[in-house]
Amino acid sequence: MSNFLNAVLSGIGFGSLYGLVALGLVVIFKSTGILNFSAGALMALGGLVAASMTGNGFWIAAAFAVVVVTVVAGASNVVVMNPLLGRGLFPGVMVTIGLASIVEGISAIKFGARALFLDPPVQNPAIDLPGELTISSTLLVSLVLALSATVVLSIGFQRTGVGLQLRAAAARPEVATMFGANPARIFTYAWAVAGALAAIAGTLLASLTVADMSIAAFAVRAFAAMIVGGVDSLGGAMAGGIMIGVIELLAGTYLGNDYRIPSTMIVLMAFLLLRPSGMFGTPEVVRP
Repeated sequence: MSNFLNAVLSGIGFGSLYGLVALGLVVIFKSTGILNFSAGALMALGGLVAASMTGNGFWIAAAFAVVVVTVVAGASNVVVMNPLLGRGLFPGVMVTIGLASIVEGISAIKFGARALFLDPPVQNPAIDLPGELTISSTLLVSLVLALSATVVLSIGFQRTGVGLQLRAAAARPEVATMFGANPARIFTYAWAVAGALAAIAGTLLASLTVADMSIAAFAVRAFAAMIVGGVDSLGGAMAGGIMIGVIELLAGTYLGNDYRIPSTMIVLMAFLLLRPSGMFGTPEVVRP
């Protein structure tokens, strides 16, 4: 039983990391209607930037990484995404794939092929709980940050002027412009927020494992979390991330680590086939 509960606890922690990235994916999708395939590269960049400053302590290194990746994400939108406004979704999606390759290539040139290491956010690496249970302190920090980000973003989308403009620009850009919204500017805000979330997740992952471009592969779980939770639901993104994390850790515990990614893909395909709108997404209305 302790193995089962430990796997669930670790799964919740890792799932919150996936959920952090999925939140950024949902923010961009809700505002632009585009799936951002550069999220993994931005995660890896955050981890590498933070690890390159590990001598300054985790929190300073993480803050610097968040600033760098936020600027990179926002600038990417200004330079290559905004010029594509009004040209359809396919060009935008393809450009995000190109952005991923550019970020990965520049990161490889800057940081080299060697793996870097980052100190954990808390000196005590693990927290012992009753009943022979243990959870990583880094995963606990991740869970707290992820839940806080979910609440803040949900309130922001529903109650703030910028959030309302983002929703309006996504639904009817031309109408939003008539009422004073600047889609190009507010889309840049969305990209900046997504970049910051990816950097936080990448930094935490770097402190759990190593900082190299392999961190980008974790974005697959974030995309799965987004689809399972609902592509337009912030709370769903976090719930989907936690669900994916728990299933993945249970599969790794009882079937072996080779089954972690396949278990994620099985859950993803099941939702695509049986409930494509996800757990909390808005169902698509098809008129006859």
